[in-house]
Amino acid sequence: MTETSVCPNCKKPFDTAIKTINSPCMHCGFIPSKGGMNARAEDRFYCLVYCQVSEKESNKAAPIAATIQDMSKNGAQIRYIGRPLPAGSLVNIHIINLNIIRSAKVVWSDRIKEANVLTGLQFDAPLPLPADISK
Repeated sequence: MTETSVCPNCKKPFDTAIKTINSPCMHCGFIPSKGGMNARAEDRFYCLVYCQVSEKESNKAAPIAATIQDMSKNGAQIRYIGRPLPAGSLVNIHIINLNIIRSAKVVWSDRIKEANVLTGLQFDAPLPLPADISK
């Protein structure tokens, strides 16, 4: 049994054998966010932006190299290789291309394929996104 989903990124329909909230788009590879109670109510800007994430509690751990999959002024979904971060933990995120550093709370974090992880972050202060992006 297959189900059809529509990618929020490229807007193309695709079939999946097993319907999950994180089924990747067969056309562009985009993975939608988890949603639910922790979903951001604001519009998201879909992008692939490099960032580094470091856990505030762990001074010895090296920063995690990640890509932002989508972002809004108050949160982001990141993808990286490693282990899921504990929900509720505090991290620092450095958005390299924008030269922005923010503190954030991990809202959710799930393994999606072997070593790949998706994590939802909520920033402690809004990002200064251009008006045409944050609308």
